[in-house]
Amino acid sequence: MPIIITTILILVISFTVWLLNKATPFKICPVCVGISLTWFLISAGIVIDLLTVDSWKLIVAITMGGTAAGIAFQAEKRFNWHSPMIKLPIIIIGFILSYFAVGNIGLWTLMAEVAIILVLGYLFFISKVDSSANATDSKKLKELEEKMKDCC
Repeated sequence: MPIIITTILILVISFTVWLLNKATPFKICPVCVGISLTWFLISAGIVIDLLTVDSWKLIVAITMGGTAAGIAFQAEKRFNWHSPMIKLPIIIIGFILSYFAVGNIGLWTLMAEVAIILVLGYLFFISKVDSSANATDSKKLKELEEKMKDCC
């Protein structure tokens, strides 16, 4: 039953964020919010004794692991990184932090999770990235396109 509830919760939250994205000036990944908010809500449910640790701990671990991988892929997309060797340390650190968070579910852990997710959410979805590197890449791409047009 926990997996069904979790799946429905992820879908509902993701769909809601997808709808909200149509009205906001910035776009937030609906899947990222759906999964992250789901494990956070489940963790909060465990902390306030609404949910049992035994029934929900595995779900929290799986979804936190998904968030760790998602953070690496959002970082790659946001900062235009193209190396798996950059994503790998992010995923490993995320898995280690997830392991400790799941093993120590409590109020302090929840507060730390909120702080980390808010900082990463701001960094990946709201803050502006220095576009000078992207402008250079765009200029090179246009030059290459022009050369290819002249070629044939």
